[in-house]
Amino acid sequence: MLIKLALGNVRRSARDFSVYFMTLAFAVCLLYSFLASTDYLLALDLTAEQRLYYAKSGEVLVAFAVFVAVIFAFLIGYANVFLVRRRKREFGLYELLGMGHARVSCVLALESASVGIVSLIAGMALGVALSPLFGLVTAFVFGVPWTPVVTVSSAAAAQTALAFTAITLSLIHI
Repeated sequence: MLIKLALGNVRRSARDFSVYFMTLAFAVCLLYSFLASTDYLLALDLTAEQRLYYAKSGEVLVAFAVFVAVIFAFLIGYANVFLVRRRKREFGLYELLGMGHARVSCVLALESASVGIVSLIAGMALGVALSPLFGLVTAFVFGVPWTPVVTVSSAAAAQTALAFTAITLSLIHI
């Protein structure tokens, strides 16, 4: 029953959830694109010296990965707060009708999970679709010729899904 209620709420509040969906999908796209940056470099024709510079910049990439994950956490947190504030009366009505606080929280978690899964898939698909553009930026930075190549990184997809899941679970308040 709670799953049916949650999915119905998502359909009924599509306008509010579209903001949530777009925020999450954009954040997933950025995180995936950043994590797949090594694959963009491997697809380019780099000289030995350029590959050495890339190897030395690994520590900087780790620092940026942490920065991107922190921004990602703030985006998800903001989107969750936006939804809860926007629907405060609805949750109050549920509690008046006899649903306990835990069940209302469960409905909210199910709603967030359903939109989160779709936005995770859409964000990664967008990141893959935009990979030639990110490859162009990488080629420009390294000053090498560029040919459009769609780059799919299973490692970046797995890391993105893991980060998304960890951040989302850490922000759930049941």
